[in-house]
Amino acid sequence: MTNSLMSINVTTSGVLFDPKKIEKAINEALMNAGAFLLTELVMLANQGKNADNQPLQPYSLWYQAIRQMKGLNLTPNFQFTSSMLNSLTILSKNDKSFTIGVAGVDVNGMSNALKLEKTQRIKNYYLLRATNYLAKKTADYFQSQLIDILNRS
Repeated sequence: MTNSLMSINVTTSGVLFDPKKIEKAINEALMNAGAFLLTELVMLANQGKNADNQPLQPYSLWYQAIRQMKGLNLTPNFQFTSSMLNSLTILSKNDKSFTIGVAGVDVNGMSNALKLEKTQRIKNYYLLRATNYLAKKTADYFQSQLIDILNRS
């Protein structure tokens, strides 16, 4: 299994398992891991943490005042319009890989992908980035799912 940005690819070979059974189990475990990773990213963002499980840089005092007037949380969390987190999705998948990213536009018509790129570049609010923290959590989840699926089939 390799992790490159937000993409995971799996390759299997060998004669210890029925190839169709192992391939089906890997596909199911991989899709479950994709759903797990999406949930993990949203939970981190809602807690004001980045992909490394570290706190996001605080908002400026000026921006905190704007958010306070709108009744919004003062902890950075990608939730001004919620369009960023709602647009997180599995952009592509097949039987051996998936890629997570953002899709669509926000209420003002701005591309969520462009907005995320700008936010990550300017504020270092890394939401989508391959990190040891995310790789370990997702790999552990994938492994547990694969074992469970193989044990029940």
